[in-house]
Amino acid sequence: MVQTKDKKGNTIFKRCDKVIKGCINDECNADGTSCNHCHKGWFKVYNNAREANGKKKVRCATCSNSNMFGDGCEECSAEDGCLRCKGGYYKLGYKCRKNPFW
Repeated sequence: MVQTKDKKGNTIFKRCDKVIKGCINDECNADGTSCNHCHKGWFKVYNNAREANGKKKVRCATCSNSNMFGDGCEECSAEDGCLRCKGGYYKLGYKCRKNPFW
């Protein structure tokens, strides 16, 4: 559970996956501002904010981001690009591309 505040300033507790979309429950830091592990089909996105220990904060995003991974990506990582493409797609570099012959 992550301790956070509602719109009125009251302290409330939420599940990690409700605070950071795509984050595996119980994989957030204590204040819910960073995620340690994303669900399959999601990848880590690093931002410029840092935790007290200097580690970059992380949120999760989906593999369906066609600008980053092309169309038809099923599994991805920010470091390696698309790891697995849907049927009818092939990997070219960092992205999945539709095979024009299928």
